[in-house]
Amino acid sequence: MERTRDKKENRVLPAFLFSVWIGFMAVAGFFVPSFLSSLPLFQIREVVVEGNRTLDLNTVMSALYSPQGSVMKLDEGSILRTLNQITGGRVKRVFLSKKITLKGVSVRIRIEERVPVARVKTGRGYILIDREGKTFPPYRGHPENLVDVKAYDLRTLQAHFPELYGMIEKTGLKVNRIEVMRDKTVVVSGRRVLILPPLDLLPENLVDRLGMIYNFQGGRIDLRFDRFILVRN
Repeated sequence: MERTRDKKENRVLPAFLFSVWIGFMAVAGFFVPSFLSSLPLFQIREVVVEGNRTLDLNTVMSALYSPQGSVMKLDEGSILRTLNQITGGRVKRVFLSKKITLKGVSVRIRIEERVPVARVKTGRGYILIDREGKTFPPYRGHPENLVDVKAYDLRTLQAHFPELYGMIEKTGLKVNRIEVMRDKTVVVSGRRVLILPPLDLLPENLVDRLGMIYNFQGGRIDLRFDRFILVRN
């Protein structure tokens, strides 16, 4: 009987100690992070925001304080996601640096906003689009001299707009309006109306062909054919 009792005690004591240890770790895991986050060492001392052209400081600060937890959990990805949720996708990149001192944390944020190059007409008004094909809602203070774009399908436009815009930019043509249709792409440049292949079938030599008609003063210029250019006044 003595040995049986000793065996039971030997099993009960480690189990009790293990339960106490688990309880201690649970309490520590709950209180220690909140305690640490309340220390001056882990508090934001100052915030420096750079690069924001149209985003106001309050918008950036709301994204800075939105991640849950201490300032140590702040990262570029979370701030970028929050800013784009607020602005509808107007932010391209976020660069974050933190300097920890005994008086607190100095945070420096550099914002790279998307720059619209055109506005796309939709059934509810229009949206802006940048050279990478990223779309976002219009905002106060956006450029007025944007290219007007109309497209039969927004996804097709987003996927192939960077290619088209890059080709036009290389030629130096000043574009007023672009209309993307299923069977062709129409580009209006001053008094010239350029008729190109469908947006998803633009040829690689389009830049060279656009360069050939740079000095044309006006008319409808059809560039959908490989071996010739059709010009109608």
